[in-house]
Amino acid sequence: MTPRCYNRPPVDAGRTEYGINRQTGEVTSVYLPNDWFTDRCATWDGVGIGQPTAEYPTGTPYPIAHGFDCACCRWKPEGTP
Repeated sequence: MTPRCYNRPPVDAGRTEYGINRQTGEVTSVYLPNDWFTDRCATWDGVGIGQPTAEYPTGTPYPIAHGFDCACCRWKPEGTP
């Protein structure tokens, strides 16, 4: 089963907000960057489901515990099974 987040499109680098200057009545814009945000897969951060095993000492990762197939997802972190 593939999760809903499988190969999702990347998050935009930022967005432009528009408004009206109250003093002049002119339309103004400001660009709000998302440079504080790291676009990644956070699903693999969820661990600790079930009992620890030799293979998973901190518990089973969330995607494996729920049977997700993340094999070719572009957001899958390196080093994950």
